[in-house]
Amino acid sequence: MREKYIIKKVLSNNVILVTHKDKEYILVGKGVGFGKKKDSVLEDVENVENTFISLEGLDKYEYEQLLSKVDKKIAAATEEIIAMISKKWGKN
Repeated sequence: MREKYIIKKVLSNNVILVTHKDKEYILVGKGVGFGKKKDSVLEDVENVENTFISLEGLDKYEYEQLLSKVDKKIAAATEEIIAMISKKWGKN
């Protein structure tokens, strides 16, 4: 059975905001948003190259599961980048 996503917003021809099982995702892929409309159903995810999930609304268990799948080097690099940007923009 194919996954069904409800389109919440078409951000561009290549990026859409969707919901699936009460969670929000950003789907990225060539032409994934082309000709799509808000509230329509997306079943064909063949062109989706990347999927990003919103952390908002995740409980602690789901968040820990998600983090366990992230490469530690990528997580460390991300933390460094955030620290550099925060320092440059004067935010802690």
